[in-house]
Amino acid sequence: MHIVQSVFNVPWLLDVMSLEFRTRELCALLLVLLVMTGSGWAESASASLPRFCRQGISQLSDSSLDAAIAGSKRKLNVIVSAIRSLQRELKFTRGLNRRRLKAKIGLYLAAKAAVRACLLRASNERRLRKRPKATPTSTTTATPTITATPISTIIATATPGSTGSPQPTPTASVSPTATPPASRRFASCSNGLDDDGDGFTDQNSFGCFGPNQSELPYSGSNYGTDSFGWTHVAPSPDTRIIYVSNSEGSDSNNGLSPAYPVKTLAHGEALLRHIYPDWLLLKRGDIWNESLSIQHSGRSATERLLIGSYGNSSARPLIKSGANNGISIQGGGGTPASSSNLAIIGLHLQANTRIPGSPDYTGVDGGSGFLYLRPGEHLLLEDMQIEYYVVNLSVQAEGDGLYDFVLRRSIVTDAYGVEGVSHSQGIYASQIHGGLIEENVFDHNGWLESGPAGTEATIFNHNLYISAYVPTTGMVVRRNIIARASSNGMQLRPGGDVVDNLFLKNSIAMFVGVSPSTIIGNVVLDAKDISPRVGEQRCMGIEVQPDTPSLLMQGNIVANAESTNYPYGFAYKVIGGGAVAQNISMIDNIAYNWLGAGLTLESDSVDSIQITRNVFESTRLGMSLISQSGALGAPVLSLAQNAYYAALPASQWFSINYISTSMLQWTSSTQEVGATSTQIVFPEPNRSMATYNTQIGGEGTLEAFLVQTRTQTKSTWRTDLTADAAIAYIRAGFGR
Repeated sequence: MHIVQSVFNVPWLLDVMSLEFRTRELCALLLVLLVMTGSGWAESASASLPRFCRQGISQLSDSSLDAAIAGSKRKLNVIVSAIRSLQRELKFTRGLNRRRLKAKIGLYLAAKAAVRACLLRASNERRLRKRPKATPTSTTTATPTITATPISTIIATATPGSTGSPQPTPTASVSPTATPPASRRFASCSNGLDDDGDGFTDQNSFGCFGPNQSELPYSGSNYGTDSFGWTHVAPSPDTRIIYVSNSEGSDSNNGLSPAYPVKTLAHGEALLRHIYPDWLLLKRGDIWNESLSIQHSGRSATERLLIGSYGNSSARPLIKSGANNGISIQGGGGTPASSSNLAIIGLHLQANTRIPGSPDYTGVDGGSGFLYLRPGEHLLLEDMQIEYYVVNLSVQAEGDGLYDFVLRRSIVTDAYGVEGVSHSQGIYASQIHGGLIEENVFDHNGWLESGPAGTEATIFNHNLYISAYVPTTGMVVRRNIIARASSNGMQLRPGGDVVDNLFLKNSIAMFVGVSPSTIIGNVVLDAKDISPRVGEQRCMGIEVQPDTPSLLMQGNIVANAESTNYPYGFAYKVIGGGAVAQNISMIDNIAYNWLGAGLTLESDSVDSIQITRNVFESTRLGMSLISQSGALGAPVLSLAQNAYYAALPASQWFSINYISTSMLQWTSSTQEVGATSTQIVFPEPNRSMATYNTQIGGEGTLEAFLVQTRTQTKSTWRTDLTADAAIAYIRAGFGR
């Protein structure tokens, strides 16, 4: 007990000690042992514990209590997943490393017990609150009435803030039941009015998109999705709206109306309040040569702090941050411990001094377009354009991690670094739990085709790089256009759900690993070499390395690799990782006219893989259909009803342990049933984005199609420039 008591004097351990006594004692003993061995595991495990346990459960509101319970259940799932992963690793570990690994597992088991204790206390508190209470029968107490000051009244009474002219100090509304003005509840668009009180008119409003549409009604929930798929944001009764205009503003204004905006981003942000659903709106068409640092959080997931735009220009507000970060959310300087409940919508971030050939160009020094280095929850970025940074988006959550991260309908292009100095990504993310990357355009990130020395493509730079080094769980990547990356279109190292994405001319379309994953409905077209340097030729489609059971790969198309000199690539590849990959299903996929194998399979590290109803076809020389190495036969492989055809001699269709093999030898060795060897005549299998672009009225090149996708904004959104429409066109060419 002396050791247990002394450990309470270590400040970073105090946070985990407001738990049940036995759990506290166990945590303390394990943490002491790890501190004595100099291990950093203690901090990482303690960071997984719920914050609300040390904040006083009885002090939380009902909604905060429910949110805390839900968040802790998510944390428990993360810890359980980590324990299972460590236990699997233990099977292959010996000696001193095995003892250390056991200690690490013990620590996470203690963390698991601690979270369960928190959940038990919170659940008991919730049950107590829901018990029926006695109704008083005699005396009643009058409830004092608090009159809220609507933000519209504050704006209407604001006066100019020019020389020596004081303006009203923004007043927070405190009534939770205040009814918004009728004009905020619902109205039709295209009437020249600010129908929902957000400072915008007609289709430029957050609650209204496109001509002759209706704004969403105000129903007490200020956050949702409209019928066009855009995030709808409405002000709360106590929302403070701050307007910022570099062309018309002055920092002596109070910023409470579009008529009297402040000038600088820094001053506008300073007028926001922490834990309020305040808005900072930047004037469309204006340009700032500064960075924006966000220090505040919103009130809740449905009442977020909003960084957005106002005015009737179709151009997003442009932040030119040069060699500095565009928008940063990070700690230090007495900032709050976390950043949560944020929505950042409709901004353009540009590293203007890094654009070769631009009048602003000064060199290759640079930072991140959007930088997040905090713990927190509920972060949305939508309708953003981010370009030419070293890393366009860097979301590296700390502490407990970031829960509920969403990136939607944004244009992320032209990031680049300098070889030997910095790696460059369209987005780099780690320690995210419940992430969604949806309907974005990622194009040409990680390299310059004709830039300064060292900016060429390398194996280290990608469009999307989701790290598994710091745990990330629950990632969904769907309906994105992912094109022309330096190396990988996407590295989804922790695994997740990859659905209906369009991959265009990447060196490697995607790499998916680690956790149970689904890869469904994606289309991969063409490939390119990383560089002409020896060892950097590529022609790779979908590569999976499932270290844990369960992978479904279904309904994907990998087709028509033309622009590479590498004959040893693959359309699909399945390999084992640190553990044997199990329970893999590959169903209804197509590999067509690829350079290299239709499927490369390393079955020594794969157990129980089902390959059913796939099409492996090539009408040109140079493509074997399946290249397989390792042990064969059940239960390793189960094949049925696949269709094969190659322009190669019949004896070279397959490769088993690097020896060319005929189809008869293949089916005999694998015991495949129902296989066919007749060429399938598809309707138009050579369709491409060049031919698609002519169908929608553009020039017949891939480059011209991608130029058009980069113009997508909320006010100019075209469904024919989305992954859904383009994929439907390609699928029709295959009769799917």
